[in-house]
Amino acid sequence: PLLIQGTIYDITDLREADKMLEEQRIALEHKNIALREVLEQIEQEKKQIMDNVVANAENLLLPIIEKLRVKGVSPGFVDLMEKNLRELASSFGKRIGDRKSRLTPREIEISDMIRSGLTSKEIADLLNISLHTIEKQRLHIRQKMGITGKKVNLTSFLQAL
Repeated sequence: PLLIQGTIYDITDLREADKMLEEQRIALEHKNIALREVLEQIEQEKKQIMDNVVANAENLLLPIIEKLRVKGVSPGFVDLMEKNLRELASSFGKRIGDRKSRLTPREIEISDMIRSGLTSKEIADLLNISLHTIEKQRLHIRQKMGITGKKVNLTSFLQAL
């Protein structure tokens, strides 16, 4: 043969474009994985907030509402209920109810009052029980929270939960 005829194409640019597309596809897959993880985290946080709301309602608000039904409206209980309604989405009710040594409903109620800044005398007056009983309840709460014998203010400890 005297002549060979052919066509040569430079596919360097095409291969570069394919390589870039593949890198972008991999990067997009990584971003999708990260986005799914973020969305799962948001869903978990939403569930946690809902759990906190339910726990707060059950552990903090329902006992107060029951007192209002049984004893009639007391200004101290109404103020306490208003404050708890404002903190409905906080996690205090869930955390106080989830402690290793579970508190009784009465201890949760008193813990909430202590956390709200009420004195033992004010709590005793609201609950129509003796000051001595409140002091015993405070001791039981300290024991169950594991802060007996430690120089920890109970009010500050409960507010930090």
